[in-house]
Amino acid sequence: SAQTPPEQLYEAGAYSAAAEGFQRRALATPEITTHWFNVGDASWRAGDDAQSLAAGIRAARLSPRDQGVRRALLLVPPGDPWAARSLWISPVTPAEVWLLGLIAWVVGWIGAALTGGLRGRWLVLIGGAVVLFGAATALGRWYRRPVAVLAANQVLRLSPHEQAPPAGEVARLGTVLMEERRGAWVRVAAQGGQEGWILGKDL
Repeated sequence: SAQTPPEQLYEAGAYSAAAEGFQRRALATPEITTHWFNVGDASWRAGDDAQSLAAGIRAARLSPRDQGVRRALLLVPPGDPWAARSLWISPVTPAEVWLLGLIAWVVGWIGAALTGGLRGRWLVLIGGAVVLFGAATALGRWYRRPVAVLAANQVLRLSPHEQAPPAGEVARLGTVLMEERRGAWVRVAAQGGQEGWILGKDL
């Protein structure tokens, strides 16, 4: 199946193998929305809701106004309100916000140069550009956070050992924020201020 195009695998009903093929494409060219959409679709048909949700979020963040992508996300909603907030999708991309800031910056300085002063609407435009640059940076950082979607209910441990006391639990399709790795274990933050350790293979 590694050499078979994922489209053929998908048509043959080999959805898990198709998802793997689409994911290889997505990782090779992560800026293409269609690749992530295909990963999400094939994963959903294969019964892997966590991967479907994660891939769908990647697709939606690349093309937030794509109605097909938005409809696909309705098939696998986040597991809880905290997960929904962690996977929030802006109606515009960081690049679009940055471009708006650049336009406002250029127009503001051109206007100031032509009218002989940095005041009034030109000052507002330049100030708005600075705000937009900051918003684009913040949105990009939000999207780059190491958030994982859980495929099954998971118990958080107080320390990185299987026999450690439980520190909390995260439900299926909930999310965790990965903070530190120690061997096979990952320290995470979860809903309600929970913190604990979970095996990396379970993320």
